[in-house]
Amino acid sequence: LTAWILVRLPRIRSSLAQRDSAYAAAFVDFLAQPAAGRMLAFVILFRTGESFFAKMRYPFLKDAVGMSIEQYGFANGTLGVIASFTATLLGGWLIARHGLRRWIWPFMLAQNGLILLFVWIAALPHPEGLGFGLTTAAISVDQLGAGLGTAAFMVYLMRCCDPAHKAAHMAMVTALMSLSFTVAGVCSGFLAEAMGYAAYFAFCVAVSIPAMALIPLVPHLDGREPRAGA
Repeated sequence: LTAWILVRLPRIRSSLAQRDSAYAAAFVDFLAQPAAGRMLAFVILFRTGESFFAKMRYPFLKDAVGMSIEQYGFANGTLGVIASFTATLLGGWLIARHGLRRWIWPFMLAQNGLILLFVWIAALPHPEGLGFGLTTAAISVDQLGAGLGTAAFMVYLMRCCDPAHKAAHMAMVTALMSLSFTVAGVCSGFLAEAMGYAAYFAFCVAVSIPAMALIPLVPHLDGREPRAGA
């Protein structure tokens, strides 16, 4: 095996150098796109509110509402997944019919605004009295909003990718979109404990506002514009 590798080492090094060069070219090409900074900020911030909310949804439902892991698994992992999947398909169909620009505002408002349901639940004097049915309905409605947001986000991510470098560009934007989940994972528990659940969920809505404020400024809402000289 060692002899086989040594014989082919020059070819392997050449292949890796070409691959690294191609990836570097794709990275430079991505940053050379018009309004690249606004586009990157939008990708990073798009799911910030949802990321912070998702990290503390079950701890809240367990601690304040008294939902068991089995109940949560059914409500979120079954009914919630069905709601999210259905909404994503519906959202994709609507975007295909009418365009992303028409639907991005309603879908982002659905994704982020429905977190207010949990602000209301957390502010109840006795949230444990809400009952399994109403709590499950709130989870399903929130997942509907999250599914609509996913539809808009995935269409936008695809439009961020130049067809000449689509694999490398998709790898870049999907890595960037995970930043908000990473930050939320680090900070969410401390923030929820310090603020209380009602204020924390209101904070989740507030941190979604910067992404929505960027909507009028980002490229590709009407489709991927041709590059100059293409």
